[in-house]
Amino acid sequence: MKRLCVALIFVGLAFSGALAVSDVSEKVLSVFLYNFAINGQWPDAGAEFTIGVLDQPALASELEAVSAEKTVGTQKIKVMKFSNASKVQNCNILFIPASSSNSLNAISDKLSNSPTLIVTEINGLAKSGSGINFVVVDGKLRFEVNTASIEKRGIKLTNKIKSLGIAVD
Repeated sequence: MKRLCVALIFVGLAFSGALAVSDVSEKVLSVFLYNFAINGQWPDAGAEFTIGVLDQPALASELEAVSAEKTVGTQKIKVMKFSNASKVQNCNILFIPASSSNSLNAISDKLSNSPTLIVTEINGLAKSGSGINFVVVDGKLRFEVNTASIEKRGIKLTNKIKSLGIAVD
């Protein structure tokens, strides 16, 4: 219940004025990513739950701070930093920023047999293969959920996350 409340607080954040996803702080994005982690079910749970961040060192650092004392179930969280798309490896969640969105297809192909939740932040990418895509709707940060893409990778998100997101199957 506490986890749902945290998720609802951050999903319900209202931003005034014009807002682009790129304007959202690393802290807010890291809390969203953590909430996706704790509200999902991945096959083959190992000792660590890995969250990869492509080409966004500030977000990776913030995510390390946010998740330092937290776990996903019994798994410790490990943040992996990738400087470019060719270095991306298997992880449970992978965040691809707008600046690297042109790498989505190549990364998706590379990780096609991996239970990786791919999270992006450019309009239309949820329909192009990412599992979750941040968007701004009426000045508020929201996220699209492509359930088919997520389930194809063997991942199950809770109904709580699905209901908070915008379905784009």
